[in-house]
Amino acid sequence: MGYIHCGGNVNEKDLLDLLGNSESEWLDYKQQWPDNTVTLIHDLLCLMNAYAESDRFLVFGVDDSQNVVGVESDDNRKSAAEVHDLIRNSKFNRSTSLNVKSFDVHGKTVDVVIIADRPDKPFYLKADKRKGKETIRAGVIYTRLGSTNIPLKECAPDDLVELMWRERFGFDLTPLERFERLVDERSEWVHVEDDSYIYHNKYPEFTICDGKGLNLDFKESWTVKFMSCRASSFEVELKYHSTILKRLVFVNCDGGRYRLPLPDPIHKDNGGGYKIEKDSLAFRVAHLFSQAFDDIETILRGAGVNIIE
Repeated sequence: MGYIHCGGNVNEKDLLDLLGNSESEWLDYKQQWPDNTVTLIHDLLCLMNAYAESDRFLVFGVDDSQNVVGVESDDNRKSAAEVHDLIRNSKFNRSTSLNVKSFDVHGKTVDVVIIADRPDKPFYLKADKRKGKETIRAGVIYTRLGSTNIPLKECAPDDLVELMWRERFGFDLTPLERFERLVDERSEWVHVEDDSYIYHNKYPEFTICDGKGLNLDFKESWTVKFMSCRASSFEVELKYHSTILKRLVFVNCDGGRYRLPLPDPIHKDNGGGYKIEKDSLAFRVAHLFSQAFDDIETILRGAGVNIIE
């Protein structure tokens, strides 16, 4: 089946597909929940830091031979709330992104901890966590090598730790890939000349500035729904140092009160109108601009533009 990105929304079909995979950097089978919470936190840390382009899965109720044995009689079984409470009380260095779901598989219950793939590795604990003879040491980075966890008394190899830090700071990304990541850090962008020139606070070599004007008398059915019908289109340039990485088309609407990304037309056979994808780069850049009233979604929906999730 290969790598999986599910955003925490695993369904029954996804689980059945998942169970067709052998254990790996991103998949760990457990016959039962551990009786020691330190063991559970260690398992989670190893998966969070694993080197894999996938979400990660800790599956309870499946043995190493991938036979479903179920956890319905497991005295150590934990609910999603209990797992989140355990993580909250374990002093992680940063917030985590995981979910716990239960499924019925051939009449037996399987629990799955779904861990989102995050670029801000490494994850570790800020204080020692002990229970019985087991200890997770503060500041120590654990991960998985193939289908095996780094033991509690060891730590991740230097080369894998380096990869984690490189991923966190985006050193192996292209400038445009880094831009796509930085644009979502909305509070880090600094406005110099209103909205016509802004830069990233930590990485000022990344800038967003107005480019050339395109149409001073821009008019489409969605632009005339504002109080003022006056609109003009122009380019917005995403730059790394002096290099233009991408040009986006924006529209000044309502006499300049709004700077909105140009939506795509919908073919009349599909109902006509206009649309824009919520995860598009232009839509995300628009959140950095100072709109006069309301948020981007409200403004565009009010103009009749469909927002595609």
